[in-house]
Amino acid sequence: MGILNYIKNKNLMVVGLGITGISVIKNIAEIASSIIAVDDNSSAKIPEEIKQLKNVNIIIGKSAHNSQLLEEVDLIISSPGISGSHYLIKRANLINIPVWGELELAWSMLEKNEKINIVAVTGTNGKTTVVNLIGKILRDAGYKTLVCGNVGNPLINTVDKKNFFRIIEVSSFQLERINSFNPHVSIVLNITSDHIDRHGSIKKYVDLKFNILKYQTINDYALLNYDD
Repeated sequence: MGILNYIKNKNLMVVGLGITGISVIKNIAEIASSIIAVDDNSSAKIPEEIKQLKNVNIIIGKSAHNSQLLEEVDLIISSPGISGSHYLIKRANLINIPVWGELELAWSMLEKNEKINIVAVTGTNGKTTVVNLIGKILRDAGYKTLVCGNVGNPLINTVDKKNFFRIIEVSSFQLERINSFNPHVSIVLNITSDHIDRHGSIKKYVDLKFNILKYQTINDYALLNYDD
């Protein structure tokens, strides 16, 4: 796959070492040339298996606020909880280092025949309930199904699974950093004022929610809440 060849020759940075960041490292450590893993939290819990990876340099706490870390970086993978105001993200934008989210990276790693069986759900309320409901309906109908995304299991943890329906819960934080993510079925449940401290305005928040539809084509489906 093209993205794997791209990563293989690159020095990457993963910003944010929570569930998503650790999952990214686990899935690309053998592919990337090197990875700088950073987290502002000096007490971030790093699994021992990550500490043992020879091509991963872990930097946490105040030492993570160092622009020199970006000197050899070709691509940044940012966790959803990292805002655009983060020092390293702002600096990367200034010097034209691309910043992807885990959702975009995982999408790029999926094979074409897996992408066609993706349903993505966003909205201010009810996402988790709906993705679990859809997952149960498909499983009861006899389909191999994975419920993933913002519900707790990052999409990147599923890229090696074959012939599955993937039901993805997608947050506005994840939709900030996509440039090709194109689910075959997108669902927008509702939009009410939320996360304004992160996004700055209700308009920006709404625009990000509708990013879920941005790269869909005439061959895809969008389900919207008529009453909202």
